[in-house]
Amino acid sequence: MGIVASAITEFYVNEYARLKRIVSRILVRPDAADDVIQDTFLKLSDHDLKISDRGLLVRAAQNVARDYNRLEKTRTSLFDKVHDSQIIGEPVSPEKSLMMSDQLQSLFRAIHSMPHRRAQIFLLAKLDEMPYARIAEELGVSLSTVEKEMAAAMAFCHKWQQEHDFP
Repeated sequence: MGIVASAITEFYVNEYARLKRIVSRILVRPDAADDVIQDTFLKLSDHDLKISDRGLLVRAAQNVARDYNRLEKTRTSLFDKVHDSQIIGEPVSPEKSLMMSDQLQSLFRAIHSMPHRRAQIFLLAKLDEMPYARIAEELGVSLSTVEKEMAAAMAFCHKWQQEHDFP
């Protein structure tokens, strides 16, 4: 892990609990706080964050939380207006389906190339939507370990996405 990545990871771990409290108060769905915090760090991952940037981090997290609320409100209102007959989408061409399947397989191979515990924590959090505290309990590790592993996994996935032009 590079110097910048380890600095971001350290910043993530040090500020996670405080940011979670802040964004949980803003969010309509406080259970989305982990995702909002991760999105905030992903958005700021190209910046060289320092401890003195706490204000920037808090403001960015607040903005991401407000954006999330707006998006959630839009989704809810649109969903309420959708009829069952409108849910059926366009058929996907076999070529596009194969391409999407190949990309997904490539992504899973990349995830499984991470250290085992990191990949396991990432999949439990993202696919099973398991809260960090429960992951820590299930795996017999500290909450801090889960947070550090998730930060490293998110940085890995972000880098992989950029390298592979993955949407």
